[in-house]
Amino acid sequence: TVMMPSMYVQPGEVAVFGGPKIGILDIGRVPSGIDEADTALARLLTSANFAAFTCPDIMMSKRSKLLLNLGNIVQAALGLDVDSGDLIPRLRAEAEAVYRARGLTWQDVSKPDPRREEQMRVVACPGVERVGGSTLQSLLRDAGSMETDFLNGEVELQGRLASMETPLNGAMTRLGVEMLRNRTEPGSMTLDDIHRYLADTAKTSPIRA
Repeated sequence: TVMMPSMYVQPGEVAVFGGPKIGILDIGRVPSGIDEADTALARLLTSANFAAFTCPDIMMSKRSKLLLNLGNIVQAALGLDVDSGDLIPRLRAEAEAVYRARGLTWQDVSKPDPRREEQMRVVACPGVERVGGSTLQSLLRDAGSMETDFLNGEVELQGRLASMETPLNGAMTRLGVEMLRNRTEPGSMTLDDIHRYLADTAKTSPIRA
């Protein structure tokens, strides 16, 4: 699980906005446990100025991070620091309901990880303006792909496995595909645009159980 506020927009240039450590990494075996390789990797990354931790329940850590990233597509559509109303909390609530139905564990994302305050806060990077998160950056780079299928799309998949509807995350997955296909300019949508998209999607794209 990687937590590293960084930016890759220009080829060959990566800017990192984390300090005093440049990132936090949880390392473990899938589906659970840790071994000597995990411990050795954590030690190496720590020596490279990461805050690296071995984590015996790595999937719980990954599911918790996924919850934090469900709003990435919203930021890509609206832009950095634009008010998204209650949309992101609703996306997370929908995902948490699916987690409960599937018997999947996660950490309470409403409480900031205490490691962030001690190990990695978001700080300025001299001479570089932060433009937004990873999904937005993929659109800026015209990368040809982005992560929404593996974030909001994962919630939709788990919902189908639980025979649950996930209309919000499903719609955001499809919005990501359309923005990528249409080469939509990041930040070019308004919150009203997204609400209209949700309403239209609800009419035309029923969720399949």
